[in-house]
Amino acid sequence: MQLTASQIYLGYALSKLNKYQDAIECYNKAISINPNYDVIWYHKGNVLNNLNQHYEAIECYDKAISINPNYDVAWNNKGNYLLNSIIRPCINQIKQILRSY
Repeated sequence: MQLTASQIYLGYALSKLNKYQDAIECYNKAISINPNYDVIWYHKGNVLNNLNQHYEAIECYDKAISINPNYDVAWNNKGNYLLNSIIRPCINQIKQILRSY
């Protein structure tokens, strides 16, 4: 577990420095050591979101949630992405269509 934690801290620090690919490598190492640690998947999802790899980020959030269904920040980040990237644009399109009638 110690190696996993150090990989998570290093990945987090790298992501704060905008070194996203390096951060993903750290998270992937941590996942190879402990694939059932929800925090790793959550942080990897955040980095993927920063890289605009949203579908991959959702997969990571889903993995974190499948490991820990009560992981509220993973649910929150998944929900925010879905709301802002899918639901709101759809609602705006529907509003435009309705205005044209």
